[in-house]
This record gives sequence, C-alpha cells and structure tokens, in this order.
Amino acid sequence: MADIHFDTPFLSRNEEVRRLLKESMQNAFKAGVELAVKSAAHAFLIAGDLFDNDNLSYKTAKFLYEQLDRLNDAGIMVFYAAGNHDPEAIIHKFNFMKWPEYVYIFDRAEPEKVFVKDTDGNVVGVVHGAGHESKREGRNLAKAFGKAVPGVPNVGLLHTFVTGLKVSLGYENYAPCSLEDLKGLDYSYWALGHIHKRAEILDKPMAVYPGNLIGRNPNETGPKGAYLVEIEENNGLKINFHELSPIIWDTVLIDDISDAYDFKRLEDKIYSSVTGYINEKGYDKKLILRGILKGSSPLYKELKNEENVEELQDSLKDRLGAVSFELICDDLQRSIDLKEYAGGTHVIGAALKILDDIKENPRLLLSLKPDSLAGFMGGNEEETINYLKSLLDNMEAEVVYRMTGGDGNEV
Repeated sequence: MADIHFDTPFLSRNEEVRRLLKESMQNAFKAGVELAVKSAAHAFLIAGDLFDNDNLSYKTAKFLYEQLDRLNDAGIMVFYAAGNHDPEAIIHKFNFMKWPEYVYIFDRAEPEKVFVKDTDGNVVGVVHGAGHESKREGRNLAKAFGKAVPGVPNVGLLHTFVTGLKVSLGYENYAPCSLEDLKGLDYSYWALGHIHKRAEILDKPMAVYPGNLIGRNPNETGPKGAYLVEIEENNGLKINFHELSPIIWDTVLIDDISDAYDFKRLEDKIYSSVTGYINEKGYDKKLILRGILKGSSPLYKELKNEENVEELQDSLKDRLGAVSFELICDDLQRSIDLKEYAGGTHVIGAALKILDDIKENPRLLLSLKPDSLAGFMGGNEEETINYLKSLLDNMEAEVVYRMTGGDGNEV
C-alpha cells in the first residue's frame, strides 16, 4: 500500500464528515493488516507517505503500534520507504513514535537490500528500497538500485514520479525515474507510491501504483485500497487489488436538465442520474458525492441562490443515503433559444455573427487577445488559441441575455 497520509486535514467543511474520514482511514489500514495476516504474507510494504508532513497525533501513533504488533505477531516483516510527505526528518521527528525493531525503514537516498525470511528463518525474497531525505527529493533514486539477488524473488520499494505517464500528470516531479530505470534489474515486482491513482504501469517487471489508501478530496475518486501480490517459484505473479476503504468519493455529471422547469423535477432528474451511476459502478460503500450540473437550465437564476442550492443538496443527500452531497452549478447556461436570434437583421443577430466569426478565425481571435490572460500559464500559439476559445464557450446565450435585459426584449 502507499500514500496513507495519517492525520491529513481532510477537505470538508462538515466536521462530522471529517471525523468519519479519519475513522475510515484507520479502518482501511486495519483491513490491510487483516488481509496480510489472513493471507499469511511474508512482507507488508508501505511505499511512502505513511504520514502527512509532521501531522501525527498520539492517538494515531498508538493505533499504528497496535497494527504493526499484529503483523509482527503473525511473523510478517514490515518495510517502509520514506516519501516526500514523510522524509527521513519527519519519520524520526515524533518523540512518541519509537519504531519497533521489526519495522525496516528505507529512509536514505542510497538504496539498500534486505532479505525477507519466513517464520522458520528461511530466506524467501529480497526487498530493495530507498527513501526521500527531504520534502523535495530531486534525485533519481531508482537509477542506483542494485541488481536482483539470484534464486529468490526481488521486489523494489520506492516513492517515485515515473516520467512520461498520463497517470502522473499533475503530480510533483519528486525522485523522478523512467520506465527504463525499472526494467533493467531483473526484479519480480516494483511496489511504488506517490501517484494517488491506481495504475499498473509495467508488465515485465510488474510495476504498480496502488493509489492512496482512502480518498481525501473530491478529485480522488473511486474504490481505494491495496494490492495482494504472490510471487511464485518460477517468478510468475498473481496480483489482486483489494478495496479496503469503507468510503468512496465520486462525481456525477448531470447534463439533461433543459426541461426541468421546477425544483421537484430537477431534484428527480438529479436523483435518477446519480442512482443510475451508483448502480452502474456497483458501489456498496458509504459515499461522498458531487453532482455537476451542465447545460441550459430554466432555473439558471434560481440556482445562483445559495439557499436554494443548499436545500437541494440536503434533500438529495437524504434521498441518496450519502454521507455528503454537493452540487456544482458553475457550468450552467441560461435557457435561451438561440435559433430565435441567430441570423436576424437586428443588433443581436449581428453580435452573434461577430461571435461566430471570432470563433472560426484564429488570427482574428489572437488579434483581440489582451497582453495578459488571467488563468493562463502560457504556451504555444495553438494552446493560446484553445484557451481563448474556451473563454467563449456558451457566450452566445450570455450575449442574448445581456442584450435583451434578460426578458427577451431588445434594449
């Protein structure tokens, strides 16, 4: 498992939701320990970010001791590679967290190898690992890993940003390495951390990001958990993802609301869309949900009122049996029939024609661009044009609304 982030400050304004998330994190870790014990695992691997910076309560430390002792009592060795949120300085900072001898911590950038033994003292494998020494580790730690020890399975344990992967987009480039760095050492398996999305990024050798143990915010969606990995004598692999988190975040797009002329019909439409999505996914956990309303809505103006939205959210939360339900209305459009105005010989028709010309003519669009663009970090000409076009999305309805004063009569 990886990226547990114990005692992270969860993103929720609701105190009860934050309490439930903290409790769920401990339950997920406990479920992982139970899985290891039940499966008679030889090793329990944590690929970094066990902690969330220097956040750690004594209560969480006691819980962690209890779970680590359960692993030790079952004869399961524990290996932990430091990540960017819990580098060497963080791991050894907590004065009430004296690490048990049976937990092997890879806390240095220089890779080490440790022999894994069964309860009879027989060597059954080797774990190679390295750890971050600072919160912004910029070195390629994977490149220094040693060759596999012959005759037994070898596993690499590392918190790393693997370059060139779609799944890595948006993550900090800490301890960067390439797929090629992971391929040339004859390992059986790479247990990786840092990317919070689950991804099997290599087949030979198998390299896996298990994702984080529990979603911490609306962007970390779907089932969360850990991998159970079996390495056979012929170096064959059996890997299985196990859902461990008792809570799931997810987001549902609701874009068929153009005929919802009252709140009762709108609520029913949202409920139908969300329940259909939940059933399709087969979710049977507690849910923290977001609904994104998109498209034209006859209730556009009413949905700008926070009290209306809050009432709608509360009603849907109860109907859905969700832990939390949030509605995002930023992408809504006013319900205006553009065909009534487009092509007309009046001033609104002319304005819509100008808007069409701007969208179709990149040179014209660039000529109208201001010197600085808010929200645009820079890019080539094509990226600039695409960003400018995005600013004009749904602009036609806004033009008509403003030029008619919002009541359909020209002003």
